[in-house]
Amino acid sequence: MAAHDIGARVREWALDEAQRQSFTDEIGVAVSMRVQPVPAPGGLVQQAEWVVVVTLRALVGKPPLVAPVRIGAAEPGEKDVRMAVAAGIEQLRQVRTSLRAPSNGHGSLPGGLIAGRG
Repeated sequence: MAAHDIGARVREWALDEAQRQSFTDEIGVAVSMRVQPVPAPGGLVQQAEWVVVVTLRALVGKPPLVAPVRIGAAEPGEKDVRMAVAAGIEQLRQVRTSLRAPSNGHGSLPGGLIAGRG
């Protein structure tokens, strides 16, 4: 049996899913693993999980929106990684929509934004 790089697999799937979902959006992903204590019957145990940070450039000249998504498995499957990345992208798109939409029905936008024509 051959050895494999779990992080490389998670990164590959995350990047591929971001590319599939990107359309005309600029989406970034960063992948890391963390270990944290989790309560167990005998006390605390250390549990590994992956975190994929998804970014979306929403507004010109502003920092990207950021959504960290957790994948609670030491060796996650492809489906879990893709679903987590897709959920993070959808969350960021909803935030972007709320930033661009009139906030109160009177046509005012946050932060001096103007409505596009379209």
